Parts: sequence; structure tokens; C-alpha cells
Amino acid sequence: MKKLFLLMLTFMMLGETTAYAKAEFEKIKLKANGEEIEFEIEEQRYEGKNAYQADPEIMMRFPEDFDGEDENLYFHVKWATATEEEIDYDADYYIKPRIFSFKLPQATGAEQEFSLKLKFDKREYKEDLTYSLWLVGGDKYEDNFLEGKKDVLLKEDMIVFNVPEEEIITESELRKTTEVILTIGKETFLYNGEEKQVKAPVIFNNGGKLMVAAKDIPMVMEGLAATGLTWDKATRTVTLQMEEKTLSATDGSKTWLYQGAEVSGDTVAEIRNGSLYIPLREAAKLFGFTELTWDGTTQTVRMFKSDI
Repeated sequence: MKKLFLLMLTFMMLGETTAYAKAEFEKIKLKANGEEIEFEIEEQRYEGKNAYQADPEIMMRFPEDFDGEDENLYFHVKWATATEEEIDYDADYYIKPRIFSFKLPQATGAEQEFSLKLKFDKREYKEDLTYSLWLVGGDKYEDNFLEGKKDVLLKEDMIVFNVPEEEIITESELRKTTEVILTIGKETFLYNGEEKQVKAPVIFNNGGKLMVAAKDIPMVMEGLAATGLTWDKATRTVTLQMEEKTLSATDGSKTWLYQGAEVSGDTVAEIRNGSLYIPLREAAKLFGFTELTWDGTTQTVRMFKSDI
């Protein structure tokens, strides 16, 4: 694949990000060998004199015919200051630039999604800093997908410190509740007031039960894409990986597997429009939602939970 790699890097910035003390995601598409790898890169913006955990996440989506051939993507986090001055890395409050690797997937015949958490050792900043995210090229790593190519800048301002004071949200102000509003037939929904996208809209089954596509469970329940998704044709089972959480559902069954334990409901999972759907109310309970209300006038369902 490396020999065939065409140095055609087409980046599509979808939408604008807003500065918050917590993170937002920006979508970037990388075109290689005529195929697109889609990245969702977590952007973190902080007020510099406060210490926050800084472990940004990269979500990656690969097309069904993508084959990594035992190669890796190497991510490099680099820093810059307003004056481009050297930083004393002996000081114990700076995050040091590091290399992170990700083993590319083999072709499976289905779209694949993965997540990479960039784990840093140091978490406190005391200067104006911006950290950028690069894909590493060069000849240092023999299994590098971009071996012999130039480094590629994915995100210039992945982590930014000392944002304007009026844009800061302190830890005490962080939202401790979650509200999700979905509309029948729409592929967009609101997660704590922010518009997000699902792959398949919420529907009613023949018995009048609200159903949600299994592949959209991580996005609807936690506002994030799955870190892994597989479909077993033989058993007609979808398995979702969400960080440390795992959920499996099978067509025609009322029983799911959640964190390895069986969970039984009163509505069977079923395939509709090419997607496996599971009952929304029962899924919401698994993820701690205590309220689920239906508005027939607007054809919307509201889910709510509080961590207080």
C-alpha cells in the first residue's frame, strides 16, 4: 500500500469549532489511494492558569475495502508558543511532545470505526501554548503507512491554552445533566443543545415502540462515535465498543449483552432499512437516563439524566 500511496491529501473542514474549556470535535478527511479516512479530532481549549486533564481523542472511520497490511499511522503532537521560544522540559508542568501509533485495520467488508486516546504524562500548563497534531512521515518507522513521505498537519490547534476569559467554562460550571432530543425521521438530533448526526433516524416499530439503530447508541447516549463496531452475518449480531463499555444485540432477540451480562427487555431487536434497531427506552435505561417523554405535536422524544 505504501508503494501505491498517492500524496493526495484533501482536507475538508466541516463546520467551525467554538472555544470552550471542554472539548469539541472537528471532522477532517484524508484521501489516500482514492479512499478516504475520516478523522474526528478532539479540540481542547483551556484557560492557562488552571490545570485540566488533557487527553484528547482521535476517532477514525475506514471504508469497508480499506486494508492496512500490518502498517501503522504515527501521530506526533507538537507544541508552539506565541514567541516560538524554547520550553524547558525539565519543568514538571509541561506536556512533552510524544509519538502515538495506531495499527491500521485489515479489510473486513464493512465500515470500521476506531478511537485513539492520546495519553499525556503532564497535565498542567503555565504558558501560552498551542499543540498541533501531525501524521508522521519520513524513514524512522519501517511499518509507517507514510514511510518516505512528508509529515502531514492534521490539526494546527488541537490543544490551546489561555483562551479569552469570556470563553472559559470552569469545572464548577460544567454541565452535570444530559438532555437528548430526537425527532422521528431526522438524522440530526440535539445532545445538550449541540446538533449531532446519527446514521439512521429514530423510528416506530409495528407495535408502536420507539426504536434506535444499534450503531447510533454511542452517539445518542454519550454524544460520541463508537470506538469499534462489528456485524456478524452468521448470528445477525451487532457488537459495539464504547471505550470500556461493550454492547451486543441480535436480530429477533429480546436479550442483549451489556458489559458481558445479559439484559432482557420486552421488545425484540429487528432489522429495518438495513440497520439493526433496538428499543430506545430500554437502551436509555442502560445508560442512566431516568426520563423519557414523547411530544406527538413535534414528533420528538426527550431523554434526560442528572449526575448530581
